Amino acid sequence: MLVVSEVGRLLDVKLTQMADYRTYFSAGPGEYYCVKGAEKWHSLQDTIFQDRMNEIILIMAKRNANLAWKFEVFKGDMRPLFANKKLLSRHQDGRYSFVYQVRGDRILIKNIPTFELKKFGDIKLPTSPNG
Repeated sequence: MLVVSEVGRLLDVKLTQMADYRTYFSAGPGEYYCVKGAEKWHSLQDTIFQDRMNEIILIMAKRNANLAWKFEVFKGDMRPLFANKKLLSRHQDGRYSFVYQVRGDRILIKNIPTFELKKFGDIKLPTSPNG
């Protein structure tokens, strides 16, 4: 949850976890965020595509390859992802998955070339050399 609170600080909002979803947060009416750690691939629940698809911002926090205590934070509007969900892999339980790649200050989804997240900040964990 430390990363989530730091993402909230970068966004200048207080993120509150939504009861239905582990990685979905609200900052107030109409302000929804999906906060993910940047692994090689991710999955999204089908219900989130139906419930709030036009209101969610995707946030990905990727650990810096050279500095384990630093995360680079990326964000983007999820509408292009929702609009192209047919291009994503679909699991039997209804989740959609995607693979991404980092290109400088952007994250691109391999299946959807029109979708990208842009870097908007860094998080330094308390174990960093600079505190």
